[in-house]
Amino acid sequence: VSAGNDAGDANGAVDDRTIAVKVTLMKKQTLSLLFLLLICTLTLRPGPVQARELPLSPNTFMPEEELAYIDANGFVHIVDPKTPVGATPFTWQSSTGGYTDMAVLDSNGDGLDEIIAIAGNRAQLLVPLPPTGVSPQFSMTIDSNFSYVRVSAGDVIPGDGGRDEIIVERTDNRNGDAYSVQIYDGNAQGDVWQLVFDETSPILWEDMEPGNLDGLEGDELVMMRNGPKENRDKRIVIRKYAPADPHGPWLTLFNQVYYFFWLDIATANTHTDNGAIEEVIATRSGVEDQLDSFLVYQYLNYAMTQLAGGVHFPYYRHIAVGDVNNSGDAEVFLIRDPKDDSDQTALLGQNWGSDPMPAPWAQQLGHDLKAVAMGDVDGDSKDEVIVATSTSYFIYWDPDINFQHSNNYQISLRSPEILRVGDFDGVSADPPTMLVTPTALGFEMTRTESAPPAQPFIVQNIGVGTLNVNVEAHTQNGGDWLEVTPADATAPATFTVRIKNVASSMEPGVYDGAITVTGASPDGQVTHSQQTVSVRLTIRAIEPTLDVSPDSYHFNINFGGELPDVPDITLQNIGDGGPIHYHIDVVTNDGGNWLLLNKYTGYTDDNVTVTLAPQDLPPGDYAATITITADNAVAGSPAEIPVSLHIEATGMAVTPTRLFMLAYKGRSSPISEITISKPAGSSDVIHWYAYAVPSGDWWPQEARWQDKGKLHITPDAQGLTLTTPDGSQRVLQYIPWIKLIPDNGIAPSVMQVMLDMEQAPVGESRVTILVDGGPGAPNRFQGVDVRIWVIDEESVLWLPLVLP
Repeated sequence: VSAGNDAGDANGAVDDRTIAVKVTLMKKQTLSLLFLLLICTLTLRPGPVQARELPLSPNTFMPEEELAYIDANGFVHIVDPKTPVGATPFTWQSSTGGYTDMAVLDSNGDGLDEIIAIAGNRAQLLVPLPPTGVSPQFSMTIDSNFSYVRVSAGDVIPGDGGRDEIIVERTDNRNGDAYSVQIYDGNAQGDVWQLVFDETSPILWEDMEPGNLDGLEGDELVMMRNGPKENRDKRIVIRKYAPADPHGPWLTLFNQVYYFFWLDIATANTHTDNGAIEEVIATRSGVEDQLDSFLVYQYLNYAMTQLAGGVHFPYYRHIAVGDVNNSGDAEVFLIRDPKDDSDQTALLGQNWGSDPMPAPWAQQLGHDLKAVAMGDVDGDSKDEVIVATSTSYFIYWDPDINFQHSNNYQISLRSPEILRVGDFDGVSADPPTMLVTPTALGFEMTRTESAPPAQPFIVQNIGVGTLNVNVEAHTQNGGDWLEVTPADATAPATFTVRIKNVASSMEPGVYDGAITVTGASPDGQVTHSQQTVSVRLTIRAIEPTLDVSPDSYHFNINFGGELPDVPDITLQNIGDGGPIHYHIDVVTNDGGNWLLLNKYTGYTDDNVTVTLAPQDLPPGDYAATITITADNAVAGSPAEIPVSLHIEATGMAVTPTRLFMLAYKGRSSPISEITISKPAGSSDVIHWYAYAVPSGDWWPQEARWQDKGKLHITPDAQGLTLTTPDGSQRVLQYIPWIKLIPDNGIAPSVMQVMLDMEQAPVGESRVTILVDGGPGAPNRFQGVDVRIWVIDEESVLWLPLVLP
């Protein structure tokens, strides 16, 4: 937690170990009885000059903060924009002027804030409300030839009880450098300070912001600079104090040069889903409308990752961070001069949590915004937004609810304008006050599953008196799925939020609900008497799941016989998400193309037709695998369908069923072979005859009759006459330039196919070699489709040849 963040870091006024309770309740949102007793025993001292004691009630632990600024003459002023009933407004002014910059810190850990300010060659600790004991003090004067240019503060030295350290930057001439940064660590009383860091630099560090970036004890120091015109060193560096490290007590965790000019940086926990660590918020210029001009970075393992950002031009020049709705995460507010831009937004609010906040938070406030700060100046446990012009300031009291702000308070401000927020008087608000934690709950479940576990929220009275609480659940969509018990209680009380079982039948999606929490008290009006716990139920879809049927294919066929009907492959997504894209691969064990699909890609739900094409296969056993892969399926993909094929050698078998022959005029004929076989061990004699006839669509039509013994072939000297059972005949002339050697024989045997190169026509020819196994032979008729190319090398133009 840093006391030195730019003008209103929500943690800047009270550090993480203070008993001033803002952080303890607002950030941790828990408080032990022991801690309450400790508060009862402590005293804080409000008052402009003279120290005085103010006993604390056990229920007064919402610190009400004040606003500090530097006027046109360099005097530091503290004003109290809103004071609890019965308290005296706290005002204060420094005894000397000339101050140019300041930071808020708690130097001694007593729960009250001090101010470290610089004026020329002097750095001075200002104590608006001195304690009764030892008063913290720090005063450093350097040679008049040099001057202090910047000051910050934060808990960068771990292990000292959480006290803040002083960070100053000055002009210098050591080591040939023009600037240097020093860090001073104080003792428990804040009156003795030790120099723990002293480093020179050739370039001015334009901002130095402490922040807890790694979740460990102690802040890291984020340093930003741009460099002079002749040396544009646009750099962000992160340093950490690690005295046990062998490389020295100050580690450089991050050091990177960028392309664009930095304008401002801050640190805050803007994204609570990353844990209790702070992010780096930065603004820059020169990006026009092309890149983000404000960014939110998370530091992790020596690198920074951008979590959020926005493209805005003109550029936001000042950043303030704070928790405007007491949700535990920080919101970011930025100001700029819109100049002549079409977008006249001058004040912008950003929130990355699910907690409530008007959206969009964008205000057009003219061209005179000079500074923005954030802090809890009314003691309601939520930070307000303070905006300063050159002559006044105004406050947004409820930026989580509306855009209303107070009238301008006239003040005299120096330029550049400096605003800081801190708890300088220790006064707290103490009416009956309702605190609800957390204010947002999230549930997740998968469709059809049982409801997720219940979650609690707690209602506390952080003020005085009795607080009676009533709760009621509402849903915005999805029906009656939300319940809360009990309906009534007296604070402090724990309420249990449950998701009803009806949610298991709801469709996937995001469902929002809310629990209205209403407080009432017989002791008077309750502060924050009505609050809302937002509830979000996320029902996840069932993961996309590929379902495939059938799970296997098994085929038993006779060689040359009829092919079976093959059931389609059915592809479905039995999960949520609708159709998913798939693709199919088919692999056969012999590498053949005997298993065909009508499609190989598509979207579920779908059917794929499977075709068995074993014409080129001799009898035997074959296997294949159909693999279906769905691109986005979480389960069931890839799916494999094993395929087995047994071809029974029941009669004559002629292989192959297709041939391709390439011949050239003037050369010898190519030779192809056809094997005619019969089942192993068969005693039947198959005397076969072969004929070369023109190809065409006749063969599949006629061949369907062969197993029924109803196809008759009558050969003569010129050709074949085919007679089907219906009496129709087809006459096929022999092709004289096809030579079959031999053209008949006893199976098993091998027949050679050759061409008469003198008679063979040039070009492509299609031929069927019909093999007749004789009457009574199973699979009597077999056909071999032959594709022949004859090329005349002297007169034919060579063309690309597509093989079958």
